[in-house]
Amino acid sequence: MVNLFSIDNEPRYFPQLFTDVENYLSWESAEYCIGNPQFYEVELIVNNLKPSIPKFKKKWIEKLIPERSYLFDQINQGAAFLINNYGFYNRYTESLLRSISEKFDVFPDIHVYGGLQGSGSFSIHTDYPPNIIIQAVGRTPWRIWKDIDQSATIDIVLSPGDALYIPAGMHHVAEPNSERLSMSIPLWPRETAADTHIDRNVYKINHTE
Repeated sequence: MVNLFSIDNEPRYFPQLFTDVENYLSWESAEYCIGNPQFYEVELIVNNLKPSIPKFKKKWIEKLIPERSYLFDQINQGAAFLINNYGFYNRYTESLLRSISEKFDVFPDIHVYGGLQGSGSFSIHTDYPPNIIIQAVGRTPWRIWKDIDQSATIDIVLSPGDALYIPAGMHHVAEPNSERLSMSIPLWPRETAADTHIDRNVYKINHTE
Protein backbone atom coordinates (compact mmCIF):
# COMPACT_ATOMS: atom_id res chain seq x y z
CA MET A 1 0.00 0.00 0.00
CA VAL A 2 2.60 2.58 1.06
CA ASN A 3 4.38 2.28 -2.28
CA LEU A 4 1.46 4.17 -3.86
CA PHE A 5 2.10 7.28 -1.81
CA SER A 6 4.59 10.07 -2.30
CA ILE A 7 5.06 12.80 0.29
CA ASP A 8 4.78 15.84 -1.95
CA ASN A 9 2.39 18.70 -2.68
CA GLU A 10 -0.11 16.74 -4.82
CA PRO A 11 -3.35 15.55 -3.16
CA ARG A 12 -4.45 12.06 -4.20
CA TYR A 13 -7.52 9.85 -3.99
CA PHE A 14 -7.13 6.05 -3.83
CA PRO A 15 -10.42 4.15 -4.27
CA GLN A 16 -10.62 0.78 -2.49
CA LEU A 17 -7.00 0.83 -1.39
CA PHE A 18 -7.82 -1.35 1.64
CA THR A 19 -9.86 -4.51 1.07
CA ASP A 20 -9.59 -5.54 4.74
CA VAL A 21 -10.15 -2.19 6.45
CA GLU A 22 -12.32 -3.82 9.14
CA ASN A 23 -9.13 -5.40 10.51
CA TYR A 24 -7.80 -1.92 11.26
CA LEU A 25 -10.90 -0.17 12.59
CA SER A 26 -14.50 -1.09 13.42
CA TRP A 27 -17.22 0.01 15.82
CA GLU A 28 -16.08 -2.77 18.17
CA SER A 29 -12.51 -1.44 18.30
CA ALA A 30 -13.70 2.16 18.67
CA GLU A 31 -15.97 1.18 21.57
CA TYR A 32 -13.09 -0.63 23.25
CA CYS A 33 -10.85 2.44 23.08
CA ILE A 34 -13.56 4.83 24.29
CA GLY A 35 -14.36 2.41 27.08
CA ASN A 36 -10.71 2.36 28.16
CA PRO A 37 -9.66 6.04 28.27
CA GLN A 38 -6.82 5.13 30.64
CA PHE A 39 -5.08 3.61 27.58
CA TYR A 40 -6.29 5.85 24.75
CA GLU A 41 -6.72 9.61 24.73
CA VAL A 42 -10.35 10.30 23.82
CA GLU A 43 -11.68 13.73 22.90
CA LEU A 44 -15.10 14.97 21.80
CA ILE A 45 -15.90 17.36 18.94
CA VAL A 46 -18.96 19.60 19.23
CA ASN A 47 -19.61 22.54 16.89
CA ASN A 48 -16.05 22.39 15.52
CA LEU A 49 -14.58 22.62 19.05
CA LYS A 50 -13.19 20.22 21.65
CA PRO A 51 -15.23 20.70 24.85
CA SER A 52 -13.85 19.89 28.29
CA ILE A 53 -14.66 16.42 29.61
CA PRO A 54 -15.30 15.50 33.27
CA LYS A 55 -12.33 13.53 34.61
CA PHE A 56 -11.41 11.65 37.74
CA LYS A 57 -8.26 10.16 39.27
CA LYS A 58 -7.73 6.47 39.81
CA LYS A 59 -5.57 5.43 42.73
CA TRP A 60 -3.14 3.46 40.59
CA ILE A 61 -2.96 5.84 37.58
CA GLU A 62 -1.24 9.23 37.70
CA LYS A 63 -3.17 11.03 34.97
CA LEU A 64 -6.80 12.13 35.13
CA ILE A 65 -9.20 9.77 33.34
CA PRO A 66 -12.33 10.90 31.42
CA GLU A 67 -15.66 9.62 32.70
CA ARG A 68 -16.57 6.70 30.44
CA SER A 69 -20.33 7.11 30.88
CA TYR A 70 -20.04 10.80 29.93
CA LEU A 71 -18.13 9.96 26.74
CA PHE A 72 -20.70 7.40 25.58
CA ASP A 73 -23.65 9.63 26.54
CA GLN A 74 -22.26 12.56 24.54
CA ILE A 75 -21.47 10.41 21.50
CA ASN A 76 -24.94 8.86 21.55
CA GLN A 77 -26.38 12.38 21.73
CA GLY A 78 -24.53 13.48 18.60
CA ALA A 79 -20.98 14.47 19.55
CA ALA A 80 -18.19 13.39 17.24
CA PHE A 81 -15.14 11.77 18.82
CA LEU A 82 -11.41 11.57 18.35
CA ILE A 83 -9.24 8.70 19.59
CA ASN A 84 -5.50 9.41 19.82
CA ASN A 85 -2.72 6.82 20.19
CA TYR A 86 -4.67 4.31 18.13
CA GLY A 87 -1.57 3.22 16.23
CA PHE A 88 -0.76 0.59 18.86
CA TYR A 89 -4.24 -0.96 18.79
CA ASN A 90 -3.39 -4.24 17.00
CA ARG A 91 -0.91 -5.92 14.66
CA TYR A 92 -2.57 -4.42 11.60
CA THR A 93 -2.25 -0.82 12.75
CA GLU A 94 1.28 -1.46 14.01
CA SER A 95 2.36 -3.06 10.73
CA LEU A 96 0.87 -0.22 8.69
CA LEU A 97 2.68 2.46 10.67
CA ARG A 98 5.93 0.52 10.68
CA SER A 99 5.80 0.28 6.86
CA ILE A 100 5.03 3.99 6.48
CA SER A 101 7.79 4.95 8.92
CA GLU A 102 10.40 2.83 7.13
CA LYS A 103 9.47 4.01 3.62
CA PHE A 104 9.21 7.73 4.31
CA ASP A 105 11.46 8.17 7.38
CA VAL A 106 8.66 9.88 9.34
CA PHE A 107 6.92 9.54 12.70
CA PRO A 108 3.36 8.43 11.85
CA ASP A 109 0.51 7.72 14.22
CA ILE A 110 -3.20 6.98 13.86
CA HIS A 111 -6.03 9.19 15.08
CA VAL A 112 -9.56 7.84 14.79
CA TYR A 113 -12.43 10.17 13.91
CA GLY A 114 -15.98 8.96 14.27
CA GLY A 115 -19.55 9.71 15.10
CA LEU A 116 -23.18 8.90 14.49
CA GLN A 117 -25.33 10.53 11.83
CA GLY A 118 -25.22 14.32 12.14
CA SER A 119 -22.18 14.36 14.44
CA GLY A 120 -20.14 16.61 12.14
CA SER A 121 -16.42 17.34 12.32
CA PHE A 122 -14.02 20.30 12.05
CA SER A 123 -14.56 23.17 9.62
CA ILE A 124 -12.16 23.89 6.74
CA HIS A 125 -8.61 23.89 8.07
CA THR A 126 -4.98 23.03 7.36
CA ASP A 127 -2.56 20.71 9.15
CA TYR A 128 1.19 21.10 9.49
CA PRO A 129 2.15 17.51 8.57
CA PRO A 130 0.87 15.64 5.51
CA ASN A 131 -1.97 13.25 6.30
CA ILE A 132 -3.32 9.97 5.01
CA ILE A 133 -7.06 9.48 5.53
CA ILE A 134 -8.52 5.96 5.42
CA GLN A 135 -12.28 5.45 5.53
CA ALA A 136 -13.36 2.44 7.61
CA VAL A 137 -17.14 2.79 8.12
CA GLY A 138 -19.77 4.86 6.32
CA ARG A 139 -19.52 7.28 3.42
CA THR A 140 -18.02 10.72 4.02
CA PRO A 141 -17.76 13.67 1.61
CA TRP A 142 -14.28 15.25 1.49
CA ARG A 143 -12.91 18.34 -0.23
CA ILE A 144 -9.27 19.41 -0.65
CA TRP A 145 -8.10 22.76 -2.02
CA LYS A 146 -4.75 23.54 -3.58
CA ASP A 147 -5.96 27.14 -3.71
CA ILE A 148 -8.69 28.02 -1.20
CA ASP A 149 -9.89 30.83 -3.51
CA GLN A 150 -10.69 28.36 -6.30
CA SER A 151 -12.80 25.23 -6.66
CA ALA A 152 -11.78 22.17 -4.68
CA THR A 153 -9.04 20.12 -6.31
CA ILE A 154 -10.56 16.93 -4.89
CA ASP A 155 -14.29 16.69 -4.17
CA ILE A 156 -15.29 13.10 -3.53
CA VAL A 157 -17.18 10.79 -1.15
CA LEU A 158 -15.00 8.27 0.67
CA SER A 159 -16.36 4.73 1.07
CA PRO A 160 -14.92 2.01 3.32
CA GLY A 161 -11.47 1.08 2.06
CA ASP A 162 -10.89 4.38 0.22
CA ALA A 163 -7.93 6.60 1.09
CA LEU A 164 -6.83 10.20 0.62
CA TYR A 165 -3.42 11.84 0.72
CA ILE A 166 -3.52 15.46 1.96
CA PRO A 167 -0.27 17.42 1.57
CA ALA A 168 1.03 19.61 4.39
CA GLY A 169 -0.68 22.98 4.73
CA MET A 170 -3.43 22.24 2.21
CA HIS A 171 -7.00 23.27 3.12
CA HIS A 172 -9.41 20.38 3.55
CA VAL A 173 -12.68 19.42 5.21
CA ALA A 174 -14.68 16.30 5.97
CA GLU A 175 -18.46 16.78 5.93
CA PRO A 176 -19.90 13.57 7.40
CA ASN A 177 -23.66 13.21 6.96
CA SER A 178 -23.99 9.65 8.21
CA GLU A 179 -22.31 7.30 10.67
CA ARG A 180 -18.58 7.18 10.05
CA LEU A 181 -15.25 5.90 11.27
CA SER A 182 -11.99 6.92 9.67
CA MET A 183 -8.28 6.85 10.41
CA SER A 184 -6.11 9.94 10.05
CA ILE A 185 -2.37 9.28 9.82
CA PRO A 186 -0.17 12.37 10.30
CA LEU A 187 3.31 12.02 8.80
CA TRP A 188 5.60 14.03 11.07
CA PRO A 189 9.03 14.68 9.51
CA ARG A 190 11.84 13.42 11.73
CA GLU A 191 13.67 16.74 11.62
CA THR A 192 10.69 18.45 13.30
CA ALA A 193 10.52 15.86 16.08
CA ALA A 194 14.15 15.04 16.82
CA ASP A 195 13.37 14.30 20.47
CA THR A 196 10.61 11.82 19.60
CA HIS A 197 11.20 8.07 19.76
CA ILE A 198 8.58 5.49 18.84
CA ASP A 199 9.68 1.87 18.90
CA ARG A 200 7.60 -0.11 16.39
CA ASN A 201 9.89 -3.14 16.22
CA VAL A 202 8.33 -6.53 16.80
CA TYR A 203 9.57 -8.31 19.95
CA LYS A 204 8.77 -11.77 21.28
CA ILE A 205 9.05 -13.58 24.59
CA ASN A 206 10.98 -16.85 24.33
CA HIS A 207 8.42 -18.97 26.17
CA THR A 208 8.45 -22.76 25.83
CA GLU A 209 4.73 -23.54 25.62
